[in-house]
Amino acid sequence: VRLAVVASGLRNAVQRGAPYAGELGAAKALMPDPQALAPLEPFAASGVPSAQALGREFLALAPKLAQTAKAASAGDYVERLLAHAERLVRIRPVNEAAGGDDISAVVARAEAKAEHADIAGVLAELGKLPDSARGAAAEWMKKAEAREAAVAAAQRIENAALAALAKP
Repeated sequence: VRLAVVASGLRNAVQRGAPYAGELGAAKALMPDPQALAPLEPFAASGVPSAQALGREFLALAPKLAQTAKAASAGDYVERLLAHAERLVRIRPVNEAAGGDDISAVVARAEAKAEHADIAGVLAELGKLPDSARGAAAEWMKKAEAREAAVAAAQRIENAALAALAKP
């Protein structure tokens, strides 16, 4: 019962983005496998960043990502000239880009998902970019992946604790 209460408090703190060092310490003392708590440790003191905050961070990063990616892929003189010209004027559809895996379509879809705080969706879209194009978003991706892992771990721990209560 104690583990279920602590796990519920831990999950609530993770979802709110509040610091949860105390809840994490209590869970470590009660958990049969404390390694299950490892994804939660990076954010214990500061709290897990919200999906909305990460979405805003990505939206601020997206233009740089698109420019860097296009510049990296620009091979000949004309392509480089076009890449530089696109820094001056940026045109993209209002709705989500339909298809294609070219850099601009992937970044546009990622931006649309970030506007809706769909961090898993943004990560999935960025996974379609070549490694050289992801460089500008590497730090953001690490933070977003750590957030997703922490949220999933907190949910798994709570589910396991509640399931254990049902056992005779």
